[in-house]
Amino acid sequence: MTFLLIYSQMDNRVTFGNLHEKPFSFLLFDLWKSRKNGKLSLKKAKNEKIIFFEEGNIVITSEFFNEKTFFSDLTEKNIINTSSLENLLAFSEKEHLSLIKSCIQMEVLSAPDLWKLIREYSLSDIFPFFDWDNAEFLFQPDSKPNKLKIRSRMQTLAVILQGARQMTNSGFIVSQLPESDGDAQALFPQHQDQIPFLPHEEYLLYLFSHLQNLKSV
Repeated sequence: MTFLLIYSQMDNRVTFGNLHEKPFSFLLFDLWKSRKNGKLSLKKAKNEKIIFFEEGNIVITSEFFNEKTFFSDLTEKNIINTSSLENLLAFSEKEHLSLIKSCIQMEVLSAPDLWKLIREYSLSDIFPFFDWDNAEFLFQPDSKPNKLKIRSRMQTLAVILQGARQMTNSGFIVSQLPESDGDAQALFPQHQDQIPFLPHEEYLLYLFSHLQNLKSV
């Protein structure tokens, strides 16, 4: 049996458990709704990921953003060429600058384009966790990100929606559905106006609000 424990001390809560009992999307929503600050650690076998939160929203920090991997990914996608990457690495080492600063100073990419790519890359790194159905998580509210090391902030509700759309673990999805003849309702309807649903998703929510169970939907 998997285990979930919440330890309360004053206003801080150290939370740990398993994504099989609390799926990643639900965990993200709880952190967003509670406007949590802290560090979320996810671990499955040898795979481990750390995500920081500020006021419930996800922040990408330089501490856990691998610049070399990011820029190598850009060359694989032909966004920048190999020669540009080699020049960036050389300039970064010579001037003792980060690759991101070097990229802007050398005008390889504009700042708006670069930050858009950083966001997209970071999201692609987060999306696989929505399919993890047996992984340990630990949230530490006393581990706050260094504000000077924050690269980007992402609205958690939007990340949840995009991540759910990316899911491929159909068995895990089915395991989270209610019984076909059980009551079906949208969770937390008070927050729905903050989420950019697609037309077919809005239609499904409409059905949930007017039909009695999942089978009817």
